Amino acid sequence: MKKFVEKWLERPERLIEYILMMILHIGVFWLLSFFVIYYQWERGPLFRYTANIILIILVLIEDWAAHWLSEWLYQRIKTDILMKRYLRKRLANYRWQPSIKASLYLYYIICLIVGRVLIVGPHLFPETVFMQISRSYFTEMYYVLILLIAADKFKDHVLKENKRHDKYYRRYEEQPGEAHVGK
Repeated sequence: MKKFVEKWLERPERLIEYILMMILHIGVFWLLSFFVIYYQWERGPLFRYTANIILIILVLIEDWAAHWLSEWLYQRIKTDILMKRYLRKRLANYRWQPSIKASLYLYYIICLIVGRVLIVGPHLFPETVFMQISRSYFTEMYYVLILLIAADKFKDHVLKENKRHDKYYRRYEEQPGEAHVGK
């Protein structure tokens, strides 16, 4: 942990860039989720729930694809030195940028806090149509968060289990020179 903090403090602009990128991710996701899916398409909670799940999947796929494509291009370029240098710098900078997944989790943490404040303390805010819409939105985001956490934990569990199974059952593979027993 000490080395991690020292690396960030060596160049404080990295920390500022990290925070700004996370705010940008959260802002874009909020604009898409609230103003496009929730506010513009009034098609009911099931539609909005499904659309937000699809949005999460698309955002995570886009993030993975952008990183994969940059690395793939870097490996394929043989002669264009300027493009290769640009891609190498871009790939190196990914280290200091937040992942979309981290930004999504922070976004949903913010949604949980704001949603609970709006529900528990309704007397703190004027009762307007926008506040009613906001309460409903943040309540729906709670259920999207539950699904995101469950899916992420499931993925982690499957990967960990596969790694454990691979390590454990590998010892039963045939060794070179062994005769195959069976029919």
